[in-house]
Amino acid sequence: MLSAGCWADKPTVSYAPGFVKENPKISIFGVFRDGRMDPEIWENLGPSFATALHREACGIAVGGAMRVSNAQLFGAIDGVARADGITDELLEKFAPAAQGDAILVIVMAGRLPKKAADGAVGTTATTAAQMRGSGGGRPRPPGKLGSQAHVDRNFLELSASLYSKKLRQSVAMVQMTYKGASEAEAFKLFTEKLAAAFPGATCEGWLADLGVTADSLQ
Repeated sequence: MLSAGCWADKPTVSYAPGFVKENPKISIFGVFRDGRMDPEIWENLGPSFATALHREACGIAVGGAMRVSNAQLFGAIDGVARADGITDELLEKFAPAAQGDAILVIVMAGRLPKKAADGAVGTTATTAAQMRGSGGGRPRPPGKLGSQAHVDRNFLELSASLYSKKLRQSVAMVQMTYKGASEAEAFKLFTEKLAAAFPGATCEGWLADLGVTADSLQ
């Protein structure tokens, strides 16, 4: 995991008992970054995930297209995610529209260091750990946000939580912390680990009609 100019901790992978990790068909829900849905980051993340999931391109349910075509629904999802995190209960509402047999949620927190005008280096961001709630003995989905207090961070925390439509719960989690100079490198390392965690995985899309309205999320 080490290369010149970067540092990444050893990624951790956890699975729920009985989960079959080979060849899952995965629909990607979206990216939850620093407490908000962040469709823009998918432009940078998307190519790496497509490679890891053996497709030319992978779409997401909560993306830029939804924000333009259905701003009310996008705002409702963002509001629920900000208040409670992306819980299994939220994903269950979208499960019928997922063409895969599992739903992947990507969570990011932190920023890589940037030099300020005075030469100081530092960032402030919510940690990914604050975005995950309790999950009992199984991998935990990105749950309710913890304290809103920010702490100093000069690294990225990345995690991907996999929700099983059949089991109606999160069944796997991949996590990594990266310190280095390149988000692109962080994404590459992370998606390589994701591919290893779910061998033979492929990304699948979503039905045009997600079957969810802003009112149904209230």
